[in-house]
Amino acid sequence: MSRKLSIIIFILFLVLGGVFGYLYFTSKSSPNSQLPTPSSSTSGFPTSGTVAGSVGAGNTSTSSNSQLLTPNSNFGGTSNNQTLGAVRQVVNVPVAGATAFTDSRGAVVVRYVERETGHVQDQPITEKVSSRVTDTTIPKIFNAIFGKDGKFLVFQSLSGKFNQLNTAFADIKKALPATSTQAADTALLGEQNLSTVVGNLDGTLLPATVHRAVASPDKLSYLYFNESSDGALAVIVPGDKSKLAKSLTTVFSSKLTEWAPDWPTTNTVTFTTRPASNLPGYMYSVNVSNKQKTLLLKNVLGLTASMSPDGSTVLYTESSGTGFISRLYDVKLGTITNFPLRTYPEKCLWSKKTTSVVYCAAPAYFSSGTYPDDWYIGATSFSDALWRVNVKTGETTQIVPVADNRANAQDMIKLFTDEKELNLFWVNKSDTTVWTVPL
Repeated sequence: MSRKLSIIIFILFLVLGGVFGYLYFTSKSSPNSQLPTPSSSTSGFPTSGTVAGSVGAGNTSTSSNSQLLTPNSNFGGTSNNQTLGAVRQVVNVPVAGATAFTDSRGAVVVRYVERETGHVQDQPITEKVSSRVTDTTIPKIFNAIFGKDGKFLVFQSLSGKFNQLNTAFADIKKALPATSTQAADTALLGEQNLSTVVGNLDGTLLPATVHRAVASPDKLSYLYFNESSDGALAVIVPGDKSKLAKSLTTVFSSKLTEWAPDWPTTNTVTFTTRPASNLPGYMYSVNVSNKQKTLLLKNVLGLTASMSPDGSTVLYTESSGTGFISRLYDVKLGTITNFPLRTYPEKCLWSKKTTSVVYCAAPAYFSSGTYPDDWYIGATSFSDALWRVNVKTGETTQIVPVADNRANAQDMIKLFTDEKELNLFWVNKSDTTVWTVPL
C-alpha cells in the first residue's frame, strides 16, 4: 500500500471517529433533561413550608423555589386536556379596553375602544364586520373600563406635548338625526362623509390627580384613586355620570400613593402596593359598608394579587430570585399553598358562576429576569397556554395550548367573559388585539 493511500485512510478514520463520538455524547442528554423540576408536587396542591413574607391572618406558608425555565405544563393536581376550542381573533386593531354583552338579538358582542381614535366599536363574535358606536375622536386613549352592557365607561388618555394624563367618565349617547350644525361639529372631530348616524361620548373630566380606576362586580359603580402630596384617597362613585357630584364615598386613605385597587366582591375592595421585584408588598381588604380595613398579606417581594368573587381566596405572585412563584392564600384559615401554575394575577380571571374556578394564562417557559418589572415594561414577553383551575379540588384543564411558534405567541392579559361564560376573551399584550375561545 502506498504511503499516500495510508494517509488518506488514516484521515478518514479520524473524521468518522469524530462523527460517531459527537452522536454518542449528544444522545446521552436530551434538551428536556436540562429543565429543572417543577416546584409543585405530583399529586394535589403542595404542602406548606417556609416563604419569604407573611400574612395578616396567619403564618402557615410554603417553600420557595426559584428555579427557572419551569414548564407550566407539568404541575401537580389532576390535569386534563379537553378538546381544544377554536382560538380566533375578534378585533384586529389595537384596543384600549373591551367588554362583552348580549344584544337584543341574543348575539354576543364585543364592544371596544380603538386606541388610535377613541372610537367605540361593536363586533358581534359570529360576524366579520364591526359597527361604529361613537364618532367622538379622542386620540392616545391607553386604558378604558366599561360599565354594565357597555353603556358607559371610564377612560384614560394622554394629551399635549408633555402627555398629560386625563381620566374621564363618559356615557355613550345615541345621536339624533344629523343637522347641518351637527355635521359641522362632526367634521371638526376629524370624521367626514359619514354614511350612517352614530353616537358620541358625553364625558366629564376628573381631577388631574386621579390616576387609577376599577369597576364594581356588577359594573354599576367605579372606584378611583385621587392622589395628592398628602397621600391618596379611594373614592366610590356611581357609573351614572349625572350623579358624580352628588354621590362620593371615601373608603380608603393612605399616606402612600402607589396602590393598585380591585373590587372583587360587592362589599369588599382590595388595595395592593404597586409591585416591584425588590420591594416588599402589602395587601389590604376594606369593607365598603363599615370601612373596616384588614391586612391580608405583608412583606411579599414583588407582590401582585387578586381575590376570588366570594372573598375566600387570594391568588398572588411573588418574586423569587430571577423568577416568580404563584400562591393561594386562604382568607379564613390564614394558610398558604402553592398555585399549580406560575403566572400573574393580571393574566387570570375568576369565574362568577363557580367561585372556586379561575381561568389563567400561564407561560410555558420563562427565562431568568427581574420580575414582574421586566414583563411590565415590555423587556420580556410570554407565550401562554390557557388553563381552567379549580382551587378547591386541584383539577386543572388546558383550554388553549401554547403556540407552536413565537410569531403566533399570545401574551394574554385583561381576560373577560360574556354574561353566561360561554366564551373567554383576552387582549394580546404584544399588540393589544382581542382574541376569544369557546369554553
